[in-house]
Amino acid sequence: MSTAEITTSQENEPFSLFKIIATVFSIIFIRIFIENFSSPSGTGYFFSWQGILLHASMYFFSVFLSLALLTRIFTKESFENILTLLTKIFTFILIAPLFDLALDGSIASSMRYVPVNFESIIPFFFKMMNPFSSQGITVGMHISAYLIFISLAIFVYKKTNSLLKSFFFLFASYFLIFLYAIIPGIITMFTADNMPVALTYALILKQSWITTTIENLFSFQDTLWQGDYMHDILMARIFWILIFAQTTIIFFIANPKLRTPLRKNLRIERIVFWFIVAAIGIFTSQKKSGSIDIQNAANIITLIIFFILIALNAWLAIFINDAEDVKIDAISNKNRPLAKKEISAKDWNEIQLMLFIFIVFGLATINKATALLLILAQSAYYIYSARPLRLKKHFIFSSILVGSAAVFISMAGFFLVSPDQHITAFPAKLIFLIGISFAIISNKKDIKDYEGDKKDGMRTMPVVFGQKKANYIIATLYGLIVILMPIILNIYSMLPIAACIALFAFFLFTKKTYEEKYIFLLFFIYMLTLFLVSF
Repeated sequence: MSTAEITTSQENEPFSLFKIIATVFSIIFIRIFIENFSSPSGTGYFFSWQGILLHASMYFFSVFLSLALLTRIFTKESFENILTLLTKIFTFILIAPLFDLALDGSIASSMRYVPVNFESIIPFFFKMMNPFSSQGITVGMHISAYLIFISLAIFVYKKTNSLLKSFFFLFASYFLIFLYAIIPGIITMFTADNMPVALTYALILKQSWITTTIENLFSFQDTLWQGDYMHDILMARIFWILIFAQTTIIFFIANPKLRTPLRKNLRIERIVFWFIVAAIGIFTSQKKSGSIDIQNAANIITLIIFFILIALNAWLAIFINDAEDVKIDAISNKNRPLAKKEISAKDWNEIQLMLFIFIVFGLATINKATALLLILAQSAYYIYSARPLRLKKHFIFSSILVGSAAVFISMAGFFLVSPDQHITAFPAKLIFLIGISFAIISNKKDIKDYEGDKKDGMRTMPVVFGQKKANYIIATLYGLIVILMPIILNIYSMLPIAACIALFAFFLFTKKTYEEKYIFLLFFIYMLTLFLVSF
């Protein structure tokens, strides 16, 4: 079928993003299965889920999105047409392992990234063009890539009627894949040593949290296979970040009407709040186990994916809660997207599903303790917000769940970096301190929702005790927690500062016009000061 025929037929088909994604991943998984024969693992087993399978699927999907964005830049065509066409063209990736098997008659050389240093980038850029250059990129891979590039270049020409744009598209596509091929070399460029790139990269992996936080993973002492596994995990994390960034760009370009309402509903102060809670766990690990080496490139990538996952979990919890709170928000938070009907329920549910998918794949790339704890935090918020339980209806259960979620997130930060992955490694005193503190402080969020909560039959503290009395109760408990923190942590030098913050917080809680953002800001400053002094 010609490109023109593909373009014509796609206009008559209803577009479904999830069908596109399902189709692309189906193609990818079939390709990976065939690769078990053309480029088998060193162990002789099928590719492992958290190894090459996760890594390769993330790689191919990231490349798919990159090519979609590149095609959009050159053609200004709608993403519906681009993604539909590219999905059909992407079937060319199945040619690579089949061609390699046919060419070699048995087993082809396995695919490898190229550990190229800065000085040799330009020579390698031209050398990699040769299908027979033996650089870890097989002949079949060259052929399938060139078929995809040429097919898309023809599409660019048909849409722009410009041979020059078509040529530059070919060059840009090749350059894009070249960048993907030298990622390990790019990572090592940020180190200051003069060792060979491959050795530097191996050392980065060996000294990273990917290695130090793995427990009982390997049933045999195969250090080579372990190195490959760590490499797969790091690359999966890099591609997950790339997929997240590219999907976000595509989503907002394709849905300009959703940009403003979603931007207004980001609740940045709450995201920063959970970042601080996670940072408490990370700093606790540093204090207990020594340096956590945040200069290691692999560790920086791990921190990025971890904090993105926290933000995504928080946004998913916000989306679930807002969907349940439409009646309340219509009274107390009239600017929320669902309350203003700026976003349809269908779009809202699709965004939730997209967030959920991102979280699932992101959790698959991090260690099991951190993944489990983030799942527990999301679970606590789900039963807090969603029916049939909807335990936020009463301030006691609401407080317990928010306090538990805070503990889970702090523990997630701790076990992300801790070399000791035993559950008892996290200090019990900190569980109590975080759990109680955040359980009590969480009641402040109910002050601004008083009218909506009262009408909806919620048993929050302002509804139960009355708004004015509840403000005084919450202000007193807030101040008590602020003062008790340095006492429990044995940082008595912070007591005068804590007393001042407690008094100022009391004023903010009880003044005529309550503004939650200043309470958040005050708490951020206090927690930052407390833990800087502590560590």
